[in-house]
Amino acid sequence: QGSVPLMQTTTNAAWLGNTVFDGARYFEGVTPDIEHHCARVVASAHTLNMRPFFTADEIVNLVKVGCRKFSPEKALYIRPMYWIEDGLGASVPDSTQFALVLQALPMPDPNQGFSACLSELQKPHPNTAPTRAKATCLYPQLNLALHQAKDQGFDNAVMLDTEGNVAEFAMQNLMYVKDGVVYTPTPN
Repeated sequence: QGSVPLMQTTTNAAWLGNTVFDGARYFEGVTPDIEHHCARVVASAHTLNMRPFFTADEIVNLVKVGCRKFSPEKALYIRPMYWIEDGLGASVPDSTQFALVLQALPMPDPNQGFSACLSELQKPHPNTAPTRAKATCLYPQLNLALHQAKDQGFDNAVMLDTEGNVAEFAMQNLMYVKDGVVYTPTPN
């Protein structure tokens, strides 16, 4: 159906950032860990004082129905979203809205590497921002780090938390393998 307008200029989420989402993939006929992604968007909505009206299982079922509308060889980016529609300052939880975005988007080439630098910007501390949620209000900081990295000739940026620990790449999770074991930073 293409890009469908969802928010107006008066929508609370559009000007105050009360939006949560998750990002998952569909490729080669599978949606790895879709249950975890859908559970996280519901948990993120609760964290931002929203009233999510679909369970994680219901969102999983919507994803499966939606993926069947595309040809099986298409790679998709799956983005369930909740946002707050109403409120001047304080949001109105009962105005929570939902959208499921299925976007045809090729998978990155697994054989192509990339460069990364250490960002001077940090992820916010859990006491200063809703870091337990996958909230859009956290992404401007990551966007700035990514632009700084690109300005220096790198493809990505490694973000540290306020304690100086590796947290993630600017827009992706960071994992490494040591002695055959996959590691990823502890969520903060």
